Formats: sequence, C-alpha cells, structure tokens
Amino acid sequence: MKCSNCSKEIAPADNFCPDCGFFNGDHARLPYESMKLTFLRADLHEFTKMSEEMLSEEIMNYLNEVFTLFQKIIASFKGSIYQVIGDEVVSIFGFRKEAGFAPHMAIFAAEECSTSSTMSTTGRP
Repeated sequence: MKCSNCSKEIAPADNFCPDCGFFNGDHARLPYESMKLTFLRADLHEFTKMSEEMLSEEIMNYLNEVFTLFQKIIASFKGSIYQVIGDEVVSIFGFRKEAGFAPHMAIFAAEECSTSSTMSTTGRP
C-alpha cells in the first residue's frame, strides 16, 4: 500500500505513514494500541560555533549531508525520523512491531551516527 500523501510504501495495517506522518486510516475509527516506543534526540556537537565560521550554503550542504547519513543509519536500525529541528534530529524506534527491541536499536543507531558524523566528506567534525 502507498501513502496517499507522499507515495512511500507503507504496511496495510499502518494508519499513519512513518515517513510523512499522514493519516491513511479509516477516519471513523482509530485503533487504540499501547506501544513501547523509544525516542532518540541528537544534535550536532558544537554546531553553533562551527556554523559561525561557515557560509550559509556550506551550512545547508553540511546539514543535508549529515542528516542524509543519519536517515540511512536510523532506517537500518528500524527507526523513523520524526522531525529535524535546526541541528537536532528526533527519531522513533519501536513504531513497527517487527522492528526489534526499540531501546537497543536506538542505542546502536546513536553509536553509529556518532562515529559516522565525524567522518563526513566535508572534512568537518
């Protein structure tokens, strides 16, 4: 099944698109379900100091590069990016039941994001 808003592939049982958050379910009745979710919030170390020394185009290119990398890492650990706020990314783990043990998956993703972001192709930390 495809999301009617962003056209990404979603599971037929999903009422909300995990990519864009659009409601794709039956408006007459939302299922109530208790879920144990883990939220991972991460921001870039000393980003404000670093950005003061960069041009706006460099900042946007750097953020796009880093957050594209983070999105791939988070997805590889069965997480979804909830939102990006400046230099911070908020992601959710455990939204899909088959995703595994959410707290562990979030920790593994955080560790990989931390080590991978220091190896950016821009040469910046």
